[in-house]
Amino acid sequence: MPAALVCFRDDLRLSDNPALSDALNEGMDIVPLFTWYAAEQCGEAPTGAARWWLHNALEDLDEALRERGSHMAFMKGPALDCILRAAKKSKARDVYWNRRDSPALARLDDKLEEQLREAGLRVHTSESANLHSAEALLHKGRHYRVFRPYYEAARKTSVRKSCSNAPNKLNASPFAGDGPVDTLGLSTHLNWTAGIRKTWAATRAGMELLLNELPLVVRDYDLWRDIPYRRATSRLSPYLRFGQISACELLQRVHSQCEQCPGMDAFVRQLYWREFARHILHYNPALPEKAMDERFDNICWREDPELLARWQEGRTGFPIVDAGMRQLWQTGWMHNRVRMIAGSFLVKDLLMDWRKGAAWFMNTLVDADTANNSYGWQWVAGCGADAAPYFRVFNPVTQSRKFDPDGHYIRRFVPELANMPNKWIHAPWEAPLQELREAEVELGKDYPLPMLDHSKARERALAAYKSAKTENNLHV
Repeated sequence: MPAALVCFRDDLRLSDNPALSDALNEGMDIVPLFTWYAAEQCGEAPTGAARWWLHNALEDLDEALRERGSHMAFMKGPALDCILRAAKKSKARDVYWNRRDSPALARLDDKLEEQLREAGLRVHTSESANLHSAEALLHKGRHYRVFRPYYEAARKTSVRKSCSNAPNKLNASPFAGDGPVDTLGLSTHLNWTAGIRKTWAATRAGMELLLNELPLVVRDYDLWRDIPYRRATSRLSPYLRFGQISACELLQRVHSQCEQCPGMDAFVRQLYWREFARHILHYNPALPEKAMDERFDNICWREDPELLARWQEGRTGFPIVDAGMRQLWQTGWMHNRVRMIAGSFLVKDLLMDWRKGAAWFMNTLVDADTANNSYGWQWVAGCGADAAPYFRVFNPVTQSRKFDPDGHYIRRFVPELANMPNKWIHAPWEAPLQELREAEVELGKDYPLPMLDHSKARERALAAYKSAKTENNLHV
């Protein structure tokens, strides 16, 4: 049978993989191929913790292919050179891939497709990334900028149907590639992944364990999803990020297994929130670099590497912020509610550019994703598309008392405060000296004093945002 290259990118799965299914349906012998060349990925190549995840996910996918009689061909270098070389070695005349939805990567793929066609190869592309294509959800010819109407329209629109299950057997691939996954050099530079390895299994087995827990998670999702010390979220975001499960597959699982769960609607809403971020990025390619509300590109952000480092390392003196930042560093993940609190603290309290926070998250999150990360940080900064006003400033102490009332989350990730009573753990600087002594906490030694006065920082942020708005209006 004729051979076909099937290029895997952000779709590291064998089930619900339209490119793979299309090639098999055409009677092709499959040559699975993964190419890596960070320099041509338009600044969107995974870094840090996400590269660790990618390495392990690829290793697991290669194992799945070998169980079926095939293997992944790993190649390092520009995609055009690798594909042409792989096609020549395997005598393949057809190339299949699933389209990527990032505008920058989509342009790269368009150019690659043109070059491959000029070289005499037939290129077949499919849609697999999202529940809907961005073009399927428009209002009067324009894209949505607010989530609620987007969500209402999306729920009335049919999603892409999940295609076939994983094949049981594949013919042996005639092309070996450049070597094993280690050839790509994805994780050799990391020396801080011990906690991540203890927390995650970036494999089918790890994902299935979480999927088996899905009915329990979805049942009470609306009640507990904002409580960071509970295992009340699915934790499937990195598997979605690298396409080890598709959004369509996950949505179908939720509908089939969790239809009677009280929290199902709230859970599904979060899947569509993820889709909305992709919708926004599709129509706003500059989202990672430029505020959607251009008035707030005039803010005079503070430049202070030492303060930024204290935030990154979880040494701000605000326990809920520090717990979140330490969870991020130790596990490669942070609870979503705490992401908002920690993000607000950087942008509004420290008055530092949201792009610095976005860059840190992209390097330290195992689920780092350009659309969700950029959209989320613009939401926190109040300069994005959705209705998050610029004057929303999270109070870290109030948020801590509300969502971690007994201090379980703080005690886990800020163990120096483990003996603090619930009353004082959220703001230890307010505790009487005797309480601090009994808890064996000396502020400024065992745990930092707060690096700022939140109420004053809030006023400073509001003044800066108001000034940026006024200045912009004067120039209109």
